[in-house]
Amino acid sequence: MEGFQIWVNLPKANKMDAPRYQDVPPEKIPTAAIPGAASAESIVKVVAGSSCGITGPVETKTPIVYLDVHLKAGDKLVQEVPADHNVLVYVYR
Repeated sequence: MEGFQIWVNLPKANKMDAPRYQDVPPEKIPTAAIPGAASAESIVKVVAGSSCGITGPVETKTPIVYLDVHLKAGDKLVQEVPADHNVLVYVYR
Protein backbone atom coordinates (compact mmCIF):
# COMPACT_ATOMS: atom_id res chain seq x y z
CA MET A 1 0.00 0.00 0.00
CA GLU A 2 1.30 3.44 -0.93
CA GLY A 3 -0.18 6.82 -0.24
CA PHE A 4 0.69 10.48 -0.27
CA GLN A 5 -0.88 13.23 1.76
CA ILE A 6 -0.71 16.89 0.88
CA TRP A 7 -1.39 19.78 3.23
CA VAL A 8 -2.42 22.97 1.45
CA ASN A 9 -2.24 26.44 2.96
CA LEU A 10 -5.68 28.05 2.93
CA PRO A 11 -6.49 31.57 1.81
CA LYS A 12 -6.70 34.07 4.69
CA ALA A 13 -10.52 34.08 4.60
CA ASN A 14 -10.59 30.30 5.19
CA LYS A 15 -7.90 29.92 7.88
CA MET A 16 -10.41 29.09 10.62
CA ASP A 17 -12.52 26.66 8.56
CA ALA A 18 -12.96 23.26 10.13
CA PRO A 19 -10.48 20.70 8.77
CA ARG A 20 -11.88 18.28 6.22
CA TYR A 21 -10.78 15.06 4.65
CA GLN A 22 -11.64 13.72 1.22
CA ASP A 23 -11.39 9.98 0.73
CA VAL A 24 -11.07 9.32 -2.99
CA PRO A 25 -10.80 5.66 -3.93
CA PRO A 26 -8.39 4.82 -6.78
CA GLU A 27 -11.20 3.97 -9.20
CA LYS A 28 -12.52 7.55 -8.89
CA ILE A 29 -9.24 9.15 -10.03
CA PRO A 30 -9.39 9.72 -13.80
CA THR A 31 -6.51 8.56 -15.99
CA ALA A 32 -5.44 9.93 -19.36
CA ALA A 33 -2.95 8.85 -21.98
CA ILE A 34 -0.14 11.36 -22.31
CA PRO A 35 -0.32 13.13 -25.69
CA GLY A 36 2.62 12.26 -27.94
CA ALA A 37 3.86 9.45 -25.71
CA ALA A 38 5.31 6.47 -27.55
CA SER A 39 4.15 4.05 -24.86
CA ALA A 40 0.51 3.45 -23.93
CA GLU A 41 1.83 2.81 -20.41
CA SER A 42 2.78 6.49 -20.05
CA ILE A 43 -0.23 7.91 -18.25
CA VAL A 44 -1.27 10.72 -15.94
CA LYS A 45 -3.70 10.27 -13.06
CA VAL A 46 -5.32 13.58 -12.17
CA VAL A 47 -6.01 13.81 -8.44
CA ALA A 48 -6.71 17.58 -8.30
CA GLY A 49 -6.70 20.30 -10.94
CA SER A 50 -6.49 19.52 -14.65
CA SER A 51 -4.11 17.85 -17.08
CA CYS A 52 -4.43 16.30 -20.55
CA GLY A 53 -8.03 17.46 -20.83
CA ILE A 54 -9.33 15.87 -17.62
CA THR A 55 -10.08 17.23 -14.15
CA GLY A 56 -9.45 15.45 -10.89
CA PRO A 57 -12.09 14.82 -8.21
CA VAL A 58 -10.35 16.44 -5.20
CA GLU A 59 -11.75 19.87 -4.36
CA THR A 60 -9.44 22.52 -2.91
CA LYS A 61 -9.89 26.11 -1.75
CA THR A 62 -6.35 26.88 -2.91
CA PRO A 63 -5.92 26.10 -6.60
CA ILE A 64 -3.50 23.20 -7.05
CA VAL A 65 -2.65 20.58 -9.66
CA TYR A 66 -1.84 17.20 -8.13
CA LEU A 67 -0.80 14.56 -10.67
CA ASP A 68 0.44 10.98 -10.46
CA VAL A 69 2.52 10.62 -13.62
CA HIS A 70 3.80 7.30 -14.94
CA LEU A 71 6.38 7.66 -17.72
CA LYS A 72 8.16 5.03 -19.72
CA ALA A 73 11.73 5.70 -20.91
CA GLY A 74 11.86 8.39 -23.59
CA ASP A 75 8.36 9.75 -22.95
CA LYS A 76 7.57 13.12 -21.36
CA LEU A 77 4.65 15.13 -20.04
CA VAL A 78 4.39 18.83 -20.83
CA GLN A 79 2.25 20.47 -18.14
CA GLU A 80 1.27 24.14 -18.25
CA VAL A 81 1.66 25.82 -14.86
CA PRO A 82 0.25 29.25 -13.96
CA ALA A 83 2.98 31.85 -13.37
CA ASP A 84 1.90 32.36 -9.74
CA HIS A 85 2.14 28.64 -8.84
CA ASN A 86 5.08 26.78 -7.32
CA VAL A 87 6.04 23.35 -8.59
CA LEU A 88 7.23 20.26 -6.74
CA VAL A 89 8.17 17.01 -8.46
CA TYR A 90 8.62 14.02 -6.20
CA VAL A 91 10.13 10.97 -7.89
CA TYR A 92 9.41 7.85 -5.90
CA ARG A 93 10.13 5.03 -8.31
